[in-house]
Amino acid sequence: LGAAPVPYALVAFGSLARSEQALGSDQDNGFVYGAGYDAKKHEPYFAALAAKLCDGLNTAGYVYCPGNIMASNPKQRLSLDAWRGNFSRWITAPEPEAILNCTVFFDMRAVAGQVDLVDTLRAEVYALAQKNKIFQSFIARSAATTRIPLGFFRNLLLEHDAVEGDVLNLKTQAIAPIVDIARAHALASGVAEANTHLRLAASAEAGSISA
Repeated sequence: LGAAPVPYALVAFGSLARSEQALGSDQDNGFVYGAGYDAKKHEPYFAALAAKLCDGLNTAGYVYCPGNIMASNPKQRLSLDAWRGNFSRWITAPEPEAILNCTVFFDMRAVAGQVDLVDTLRAEVYALAQKNKIFQSFIARSAATTRIPLGFFRNLLLEHDAVEGDVLNLKTQAIAPIVDIARAHALASGVAEANTHLRLAASAEAGSISA
């Protein structure tokens, strides 16, 4: 396709951003456009780039995102200012859909391109989130909704799967609650990290959670 017409960053979201993807992880990605972006002039280039990217990842085993959180979706290809606007709305009006978006998009990492675009965005977003206690309370409540799979006698509670029988879903029942707790503390502490281990360590250092 040739050189990009304007600066941009390729970003990963979710588990890919946290460097915590599992064998079954799908792709979650998007673009952040830098200065000089003009939709009429530049969108055809980035639409073609996004198609090659997402199709290639799918072929390589990172399947298409069922929720369409991919650069091939124009909603995930935005200028820096447009991304700022999205995050600002989610933080200042934390409705259920906004909280759902936060569990995905607050886990963001630059993979290629102009990395400082994402560093700037993430620093601003976390600073804004740290100041908004109402938003933090919504995030904390959301993190507390997952039922931990432990019974009265600390035995594991299994779910019944039609194909596999009685199972323990390690991702949704064991890992996701820890990820959500770490994210909530990172937002409260203004820790602009994506990885869960780094979030917990930095939040402990900031005094938000005990070591």
